[in-house]
Amino acid sequence: MNDENQSLQQEELLALTSIFGTDSFKVNNINELEEFKSYSFKLSLENESASTSQSNRSENSLTLQFYLPQNYPSSKPTYEITSLYCGTLKIDNKLRNEIDEKFKELFVPDESTDFPMIKSGEPLEHKKSVFIAHLASVHNVQEVQIVRNTLLSNKKVAKATHNIMAYRIVQENGVILQDNDDDGEAAAGSRLLHLLQILDVKNVIVIVSRWYGGIKLGPG
Repeated sequence: MNDENQSLQQEELLALTSIFGTDSFKVNNINELEEFKSYSFKLSLENESASTSQSNRSENSLTLQFYLPQNYPSSKPTYEITSLYCGTLKIDNKLRNEIDEKFKELFVPDESTDFPMIKSGEPLEHKKSVFIAHLASVHNVQEVQIVRNTLLSNKKVAKATHNIMAYRIVQENGVILQDNDDDGEAAAGSRLLHLLQILDVKNVIVIVSRWYGGIKLGPG
């Protein structure tokens, strides 16, 4: 089955690059040993004549990052919208939800494996540090690892100074499984977990990426 999946992946890659060209569809990593393969897809929403005649305005395009597990297409891929704007249109939550609904229609996940969908918030800047929160619904530790691996497949997220994590999962016996990771930011993971506990959040993982701006924030 794995050889068949690899063959189908190569056929799909060839088809996509033939249709959209290498400038629109790019392979971000080529290491066969990596758990997830990463691709960037730049979808232009304007015709060539329009882009030529209006070259001074913002490009009307949308960039998505796809993460494919090794056994794709038997298992569903995950994706991330990396564009903040499409021309003058801001990519807001309403548009993201519409895109996600269409994305879900394209893939039918394997009954034994369902890959969590990751949602990322807007960047927040404080004292020159930039923060972005990511969250996903998870129901076991395996899905927690999938979410972390998927995010770290994104080079921007991987280069963050810290990727702080906390999750809470309700097990079949009712006991809550929870854990956190500071990733070098002292006490940040435990404080994030405490916040999830106060809000009584269940079956969710939250990861906060921080790019350090040179000013220490302190306990606050």
